[in-house]
Amino acid sequence: MRAAKGAIEAAAGRVPGVASQVAEADFGRGHGGAFAAYRNGFAALSDAVQAYAGELARFGSSVDVAAGRYASIEGEHVDTARNTANR
Repeated sequence: MRAAKGAIEAAAGRVPGVASQVAEADFGRGHGGAFAAYRNGFAALSDAVQAYAGELARFGSSVDVAAGRYASIEGEHVDTARNTANR
């Protein structure tokens, strides 16, 4: 999840950069009116990808906390089992 989060955040950071490389003149005279929708669509896409990356980060943190608790409980059970066996 951490790797996926990093890749998604990197992609989210590049989306506005890609959109800024395209100018209205690139759409030509016949399609110039579509430029505003294109730019707005890229902005919305960037926001959505960044929000998804944030949710992955929060979920990854929850999994880390759960994994730590699980490891701690397992350690306690191992200690209990060993102490019981040594009686």
